[in-house]
Amino acid sequence: GLYVNTSKDGREYIETKLSSPLKKDYTYCVEFYVSLADTVNYAINSIGGYISHDSVLIDLPTSLINVIPQIQNDSLNIISDKRNWTKISGDYTAIGGEQFLTIGNFFDDTRTAYSKVSNYNNTPFSIINH
Repeated sequence: GLYVNTSKDGREYIETKLSSPLKKDYTYCVEFYVSLADTVNYAINSIGGYISHDSVLIDLPTSLINVIPQIQNDSLNIISDKRNWTKISGDYTAIGGEQFLTIGNFFDDTRTAYSKVSNYNNTPFSIINH
């Protein structure tokens, strides 16, 4: 899981090195899925993916990474679903040589919309004792 809510409490990111560098002028479909954790009380809209040549993770793991993600959740869509996965996707035309995908909230608090959500159990079924 990632903590992506407010900068006063920090940000976390997940990053992966791609299996091979992207090819110049090729268009890639990038998609990933997110779901709000059961114990979280606030949902946000600002989840995105940043594609880069080198790692963008910095020494302070809770610092805001100040880049503009190429793949971004719709700003009107606050991701509050705790039962299902929400797809975030988009097309990316490579510059060539990109090797990393970083996922997280790349926007400061003033550009991150959030809403309070209820805290409920995410169990999709009930167990009944007879």
